[in-house]
Amino acid sequence: MGIPASTILPPLQQRIGTTLTDQLVSDLLCEQVIESDRGYFRTMDFVPVLSQTDSEKVDRLKQRLTSDGLSPTAPVTLSEELSIPEKELHRLIELLRERGEVTVLEGRLWFLTGQIQVAFEQVLQKLKEQETMSAAEIAVVLNTSRKSAIAIVEEMDRRNLTERIGDVRRLKIK
Repeated sequence: MGIPASTILPPLQQRIGTTLTDQLVSDLLCEQVIESDRGYFRTMDFVPVLSQTDSEKVDRLKQRLTSDGLSPTAPVTLSEELSIPEKELHRLIELLRERGEVTVLEGRLWFLTGQIQVAFEQVLQKLKEQETMSAAEIAVVLNTSRKSAIAIVEEMDRRNLTERIGDVRRLKIK
């Protein structure tokens, strides 16, 4: 989040010209005064402030993610059940992801980051006890679906905590 580039660039280009605007933005980015992310500019210490309405929506969303645990509800269903338009729901999830409160796996599985950390610890502990585990065994340990279990261990693979050997996972040897 931040200021949309489409809002700030045109007035600058009108006042100081395109070349100077491009140079100014480039200098600010290089000096790490601002950052650019998906069409938005923001200062490095920018922290979005939510409106009261958005804060209430975020609270409801986090309560739902807490109750879902490691069995996330599909975004379209969450949107309907929480009465939050799907586009707005995605915006709020992105905000929570940027704050480190939500982990998004496979682009559509939303978990509270604390829940994912606990899941990682459970899988790592079990792998210390029994060298390898299948996706089905991991799903049982995490009390979730095979689909969610696979997404979680694939994230563990990306973080070099585990590695896939055939149809099983084992601790990554460092």
